[in-house]
Amino acid sequence: MNQSSTIPRIALVGVMLASLAGALSALLLLGESPWAGRIWALLVASAGFPILLWHFDRLGRISLEAIDQGAWVLLISHTMIVYRSREITDLVENTTPTPAIAAEIGIWVLLIIYSLFRLNHEPRRLDLLFGTRARYASLLVIVAFASTFYALGPTVTFAWSVKLLCIVLLSCVIFDPRQPAESVRRFLDATYIGLLAILVFFVLFAILAPESAVGISPRTGILRLGGVILPAVSLSTVAGLATLMTFLRMISGRSSRRSKWILVFSGALLLGSLGRGGIFGTCVATLVGLVLLRKLRFAFTLALCAALLIATFPSLIDTAYTLATRRQSETELRSFTGRDLIWANSIDMIRERPLFGWGYVSGSRFGLAQAALKPSAHSHNALLEILVSLGLVGAILMMTLWWLTGYGVFATCRQSKGSETRLTVIDLCCLLVFLTAIGFFTPSFSDAPRYETAIFIGIATATDVLRQRGTKARVGAGAAPLERQW
Repeated sequence: MNQSSTIPRIALVGVMLASLAGALSALLLLGESPWAGRIWALLVASAGFPILLWHFDRLGRISLEAIDQGAWVLLISHTMIVYRSREITDLVENTTPTPAIAAEIGIWVLLIIYSLFRLNHEPRRLDLLFGTRARYASLLVIVAFASTFYALGPTVTFAWSVKLLCIVLLSCVIFDPRQPAESVRRFLDATYIGLLAILVFFVLFAILAPESAVGISPRTGILRLGGVILPAVSLSTVAGLATLMTFLRMISGRSSRRSKWILVFSGALLLGSLGRGGIFGTCVATLVGLVLLRKLRFAFTLALCAALLIATFPSLIDTAYTLATRRQSETELRSFTGRDLIWANSIDMIRERPLFGWGYVSGSRFGLAQAALKPSAHSHNALLEILVSLGLVGAILMMTLWWLTGYGVFATCRQSKGSETRLTVIDLCCLLVFLTAIGFFTPSFSDAPRYETAIFIGIATATDVLRQRGTKARVGAGAAPLERQW
């Protein structure tokens, strides 16, 4: 390690402070639990972080790269704390942040300080802010902050804009332009660990407060995983992402002995949440992964096994239909579980302020929550969500970022045939497909900047790093420079 040993120590202290802030938010989440449970949550959330740092470090010592990955894990994993319906309701009536949200904002500020420290130490990473794709994320941050002046909830808009800034800065920190392939692998590893951390925290908190982890539909009476700790829709998204990444590692020969148990664990949470968006996104992204990996025979084998299982046990069809529909009526299914009314509310809000929207995050949080037809916390669609929040200006920036990222990552995948980076690029492609697929039914990366937005911006920055001018990024012998004017 070329840097002075003092530098990693200072960086480690900063990220550890952010970890303790996350532990505090976890403690506040279980505010009504026994003191023993709160202390256990505090120890789990804080003591697990140094273990992750040692896991990432390949040399047996703490390095800046390991701390970068630990910071990204912290960014991904602790976004589960503040997304709770009761706090959204409280904010509509009172814009004063709750203690848990205040602790979460503390994490973001500390991670921003850490990111600025790293960027000051290695100024070359600042160039990533102005990459072909990342520049649109940087512009989105500016537009988000500007919307504070006219937002329905300025405090909420400003707070989430700070989080978006944190994601953009940290995405520049975790990637090294001098080591494109290696840094992208570090990004994927940290994202994977962060998603698994969310699932582990969910299970641990569910043990402490079971009533907060299981919900029963008031209409159908069907039981599903998800609740105050982590909503069922969010649980299905996180579990779907973890299942997808585990499956891709196993099918491509990069798995460890624990992979099959992780696949069972995440898959069980995915099915238990009964989140149709997460299941749909996982299936679509998995199919794309099999096509890119040229494993279509495996896909046909799975389909044949499923057909034989159904033929042997015909009753499984009724059971699967009941679980998939969650006992909803035909009218509810045709309306996408009431999403048609939410989309209508969103379109009405867009017509009133088409150019700049109603304010980043708070526009939908406050506006749609007070809708007369069907109140909601968001638009349940990625395009409508960004139009409500930031209008046409924000939608153009977000969709341009999405298009350039998709074009770039699939072009890189096509040009990386036979290279050692191909499997890494395929992971990026499948993650982007997953986020796009769930965007039809959830706000996905257009919602409040949590793990979906972090992964999306991370994929965009990774594509910039892999396709930077003058760097072949080992995408095949004799390949031409990858970057084009897209």
